[in-house]
Amino acid sequence: MPLVPFTLFICPLIGKEAAVDGRQSIRRAFTPEEFAELARVALEGTSGTFAIDVPPLLSRQVIDIHW
Repeated sequence: MPLVPFTLFICPLIGKEAAVDGRQSIRRAFTPEEFAELARVALEGTSGTFAIDVPPLLSRQVIDIHW
């Protein structure tokens, strides 16, 4: 979902290279499931826990790790 607003509202305001890079970064971003698995693997064997905050339109992903 973030790709559409970025393309419509941000790309016209920035240079071509930045627009191409921004769209590529959005397409390559972790899905919430991939992000959670990454945290799970990183914390494996520790007492750490985590929580992930992802808003409905997937505009950002925040991980909160507790030790």
